[in-house]
Amino acid sequence: MTELFAEVLPLSGIPNALVYRSEEPIKEGILVRVSIKNKPHLGLVSKVYEDSPDPNFKFLPILEPIYPNPIVNEDEIKLIQWLTRYYGCTTLAALETALPTLIRKGKPFPVNYSLRVTQLQ
Repeated sequence: MTELFAEVLPLSGIPNALVYRSEEPIKEGILVRVSIKNKPHLGLVSKVYEDSPDPNFKFLPILEPIYPNPIVNEDEIKLIQWLTRYYGCTTLAALETALPTLIRKGKPFPVNYSLRVTQLQ
């Protein structure tokens, strides 16, 4: 298996996406646990790369996926990113608006629920 690289939007006070590596298959929209300053944090995978964004940099690994399936789709990730640009808010504020509390805390969430964007202008 080849390494994949993922942009992760932290569910903490970090204002920008961070890049991590994964040796396991990973999808956009899943919630993962990552290490930030040697402490575990939750984050949302917003983009996946097959090639390293910077071959001279050693990326930390994704510690584990929290849910096996994506909790948001590509359009919802774009909506979260649009919220940060349009309202000038932090990524954390946009994620707090878009994601239910149980998901943001990594708690078990009923499988039959999903988030859907109905219209993006």
